[in-house]
Amino acid sequence: MKVHDSAATPTGLLAVGDVHGEYVQLQKALAFARAERRHAVLLGDLIGLGLGARRCVQLVCEAREAGVQTTLLRGNHEQALLDFLNGGSVARYAMRGGMASVSSYVRPGYADVRAALVAAMPTGHREVLEQSRLYFELPNILLSHSGPDPSSPWLRDSSIFTRSYPQLFHLRHDLPFVAIFGHYRKKIVYSRHNAICLDTGCGSGGPLSACLYPELQLVSW
Repeated sequence: MKVHDSAATPTGLLAVGDVHGEYVQLQKALAFARAERRHAVLLGDLIGLGLGARRCVQLVCEAREAGVQTTLLRGNHEQALLDFLNGGSVARYAMRGGMASVSSYVRPGYADVRAALVAAMPTGHREVLEQSRLYFELPNILLSHSGPDPSSPWLRDSSIFTRSYPQLFHLRHDLPFVAIFGHYRKKIVYSRHNAICLDTGCGSGGPLSACLYPELQLVSW
C-alpha cells in the first residue's frame, strides 16, 4: 500500500536540488520558501563536496524553528555519513568524499576522527540526518534523490536514493507521474517525459536549482 503526503501548504512545494554543502545558496532557497509559503523538500545530498555541511544542517534546523515546513530526503552523501557515524570505516568514507563534511565539524589531527565527530555534532543535526526520508510523494508526483527505476516506477525502497538510473535520460515515453530528483549532475535542469533533474552542480561551481510545484516553474540561486 502506498501512503501519500497530505497537502503541504496553500501554495505548494519547493523542490530543491543537491546543495552539496553550499550554505549561501541554501539560505537563499529557504528564504524564498519562507517568503512564498512553500514546503521546502530538499532532494538529498545536502552535504558533501562543499565545506559547509554543518552550516547547511543548521539552516534546516533554523528554518524548521522559524515555521518553514522543511523535509530532507536522503541522498548518498547523507547515507555515507550515517554509515560512518554508525561504525563504517574512515577510509571508505574518505573515498566517498566525506572528509569535507567531517572538517566542517572537527579540525584535522584527531586520532579517532569518528569519536571527535560524534562529540562535535549537535544532537539536532544528527536527528535531521537520521530522520531524512526515502521519498516524498503526492498523487501525481514523486520526489526522491536519484529518481525511480523506469522499469519499475512504482517501486519504493532504498534503491530510490542508493542506485543510479541513467536510463531516466533516455526515456521514449512519459513516466506515469512527474518525478523530480537530483543526483545526476547536469549543466542545466533536465526536463523531459515527466523526469526533472535538478542537480546543476551546486558545490562544484554551478547554481542551486529548484522547482515550484504544482506550477513546475524553475528557479535558481
